[in-house]
Amino acid sequence: MNFYYKTGKGFLVYQKLWQYPAYSMIKKLHKIYQFDLIHHVSTSDFRLIGFLYKINTRYLLGPIGGAQQTPKPLKYYTRHNRAEEDIRSLINKITIRNPRYKRAINKADSIFFTNRETYDFLLPHIKNKQKCYLLLDVAIEKEKVLMTDRIARLSNQPEKIMTFIWSGRMVFRKGLSLLIDALSIVDSELKYQVILCGDGPESDYLKESCNKKNLNKKVIFTGKLSYENMQKYYDKADLFIFPSLRETTGTVLVEAFSHGLPVITLNQGGAALMVTDQEGFLISGNSREEYIMKLAEIMEECIRKPELVREKGLAAYKKVLDNYTWDKKISFMNEIYKKQ
Repeated sequence: MNFYYKTGKGFLVYQKLWQYPAYSMIKKLHKIYQFDLIHHVSTSDFRLIGFLYKINTRYLLGPIGGAQQTPKPLKYYTRHNRAEEDIRSLINKITIRNPRYKRAINKADSIFFTNRETYDFLLPHIKNKQKCYLLLDVAIEKEKVLMTDRIARLSNQPEKIMTFIWSGRMVFRKGLSLLIDALSIVDSELKYQVILCGDGPESDYLKESCNKKNLNKKVIFTGKLSYENMQKYYDKADLFIFPSLRETTGTVLVEAFSHGLPVITLNQGGAALMVTDQEGFLISGNSREEYIMKLAEIMEECIRKPELVREKGLAAYKKVLDNYTWDKKISFMNEIYKKQ
């Protein structure tokens, strides 16, 4: 697994190998405890459904994702990783055409999908479509959702430099090159900063890109941060930017919402199910240039209209508290488990 964290490669192989001992262990436990149902949650990838469907009891699968693709207008940003993207697409197509896979997934009593793309990709191959549901795979502990002090700051924030934040692993599919291209056309006279929290194989390339586009005074690279330090940066920020080219969902979305940060994201993946115009900004486009222009325009609008940012931030905070805490998700799943 260390190889995966260092390179971003080998995820499917590692998770596939993990399924065998997991099935063996649960099969033995079922003989002892006679489970009423088995819910296969990990991992949230439709290609890795394992073997738990073989156990004779009620079987739930998901939330699963993984069928989302980079939008065609943004394929430019995958040009150095084209082979990896093509192999991934091929594996997806082979998986869904595998007779064993079709039999396995159709044995599930309920299937939860964490984004629309995966739902649409698998639905034609599922006989009982009534058992398919959309359900995000993210939530946050209620105790971690910041309370009235954050709301007070959002409501009475003085005019200041607008701070955008991103956090994650710096790999090509996170869309940071798209973000930098957009920043290059944002009015340089406006007062703003972009804080990029994290590291990864793209880190040096991104720093070089910022240098070439004269963005060094606008973009701050923090490197890898502890959880505690990351929370401090969230507190300093006004908005969260989520420009991923393809992403199942993203735990960072609920973290951003819990800090009262509206989200700027592409209109796809799990983000499109979670973020609306009330709590953020969704970007679509027919060309790379249109995506870049829209992202830049939204950032400029936010810089010029801090009151709009605060309004959306309050809506984001309320939404995560009402819908995306673990106690809310547990209550929802308990109702599902009680059915049948």
